[in-house]
Amino acid sequence: MEFTLLQLTQQLDEIFSAIQLAISGSLSMKLISSSSLQSILRNITLHLPEGYKLIAGTRSEGIHQY
Repeated sequence: MEFTLLQLTQQLDEIFSAIQLAISGSLSMKLISSSSLQSILRNITLHLPEGYKLIAGTRSEGIHQY
């Protein structure tokens, strides 16, 4: 039970840190995986007006720029 409480405390700390990052305008990798972000960005590109594109594209090599 002590181990479970320790894990819960650590997870809550990670969530709190991720929320603080989100408030400051950044996303924590603990909130969203790089593959999920890549999928979201690909969907966004489908709805951009003609002639517009994402600055760093949607390839996995550039995903860290977002």
